[in-house]
Amino acid sequence: MKTGLVTLCIALLLLAAVGYLFYANREHQIRIPEARLQQRFEQRLPLTKTYLKIFDVTLENPRVQLQEETGRIGAGMDIQVELRTPNKTRQIQGTVDMTGLVRYEAGSGTFYLNEPRIERLELGNLEEPTLERVRTLIQRALEEYFSLQPLYELKPGDIRQRAARMVLRKVEVQGDELVITLGL
Repeated sequence: MKTGLVTLCIALLLLAAVGYLFYANREHQIRIPEARLQQRFEQRLPLTKTYLKIFDVTLENPRVQLQEETGRIGAGMDIQVELRTPNKTRQIQGTVDMTGLVRYEAGSGTFYLNEPRIERLELGNLEEPTLERVRTLIQRALEEYFSLQPLYELKPGDIRQRAARMVLRKVEVQGDELVITLGL
């Protein structure tokens, strides 16, 4: 009985060692076309959130542009801000363009847009300091949105993706594709 248990443990250790050695220097590339990223954004928008009980921010009509020279993901959206004050309600429409980097959560096998940075914001004829307050709210809305909505999720049934789930080695933009390299 003890001999069989010891033999089983040794066999499992050898199998694990062989598996590790086989996958240790292997890489798995995932190529995500810009069009697929665009499609994922479109599925999740429009989205409206209320902030400070006086601002409603609506994000809609997303646009995705991969930036090969910087390696960042560019995203633009139409935006609508509704400001409610005791005397009146004001609706302002415009656009926001931002960029971000990719963050990988190994436990769930999901990729998120991280560190969204507003590059351009056009909102009607808002002036300072209101424009700066609205910019801060939009930045917060973007951070919240992208922290909850994955760009891509590894397929749980794909054995190669499951084996490569451990370490994100590299993320880069090649032409109109986001190329994610995973490995052990």
